Amino acid sequence: MVYLICGLNSMLLSDSCQKLDIYDSCQNIARMQSYIVKAITNSSLRRHATNDISKVNFKSLRIKASKHDQCLAQFRAFGSRSRGARGHGWLHHYRAGNGGRHLQGRYHYRDVNELSSINDSIFELGTTDCFLEIELDGKNEAQRKSSRVVFELASTALPRTCENFIKLCEDEYYNDTKVFKIQKNVGICMGDTMGLDGKGGKCHPDISPYGYFEFEEKVVSHTQKGILTMLAPGVDRNDSRFCITLDDSPQLDGRYVAFGRIKDLDSDECGMKELEDIILNVFTKKGTPQKDILIKSCGTL
Repeated sequence: MVYLICGLNSMLLSDSCQKLDIYDSCQNIARMQSYIVKAITNSSLRRHATNDISKVNFKSLRIKASKHDQCLAQFRAFGSRSRGARGHGWLHHYRAGNGGRHLQGRYHYRDVNELSSINDSIFELGTTDCFLEIELDGKNEAQRKSSRVVFELASTALPRTCENFIKLCEDEYYNDTKVFKIQKNVGICMGDTMGLDGKGGKCHPDISPYGYFEFEEKVVSHTQKGILTMLAPGVDRNDSRFCITLDDSPQLDGRYVAFGRIKDLDSDECGMKELEDIILNVFTKKGTPQKDILIKSCGTL
């Protein structure tokens, strides 16, 4: 049984309303309540009907309804958004080991091994090697740290994106550019050739005279650390900015075009360990490094 207590004492009954019987009065007043959707059958109201309206206590009027009467009174105290934006059961799934909110659904149930094998098949089509010399600026030589990272680019599968990156490296557009953002669970963002702290960037003039070019196919997944991917402020707006992932980043799949990866990631000579050592020892404020991390040199091999 469901009991709904309606605060009806705030309603002023006119002389014409007093002439009505209790059935019509309750029906009209309940319809005017902003927080109750009235869907009560006639039989449930007739049980409480009386000829004298003065005997009804409108302050604590109880309308009793049953499933047999098919009473469908709906009450929502916090409006239409009371359920929240996280969705039902996200905490239950998290405690069950199904990941957090951003890892549930299509992110959590993806097969990383299968996506990694697809990445391998794409790079087997043909690659081009290039390098970046990344250095942590310091007051003296003892505080300076550097890392030489070698990448293999999927130049056969993604020719235009790789060509843009290669030309920017060969023409030294990336020299002395800063790392403008570090997300230690996602990646390192760099490549702002305009020097606007990550708010600007232009592709190579031979690729497009407008400073940006459209997306190619997003066939490479961000399944591991060391994936080289473009950063774009919008759809079909690739420029010079790019990111090196520091972990498996499923939230980047389908959003940015990944076109390369660190070569021989498992070896000690790939430069990833030195790069992680630089990143983990730099204090960041809202993702912005408080020390300059520069690309000292770059090119192809």
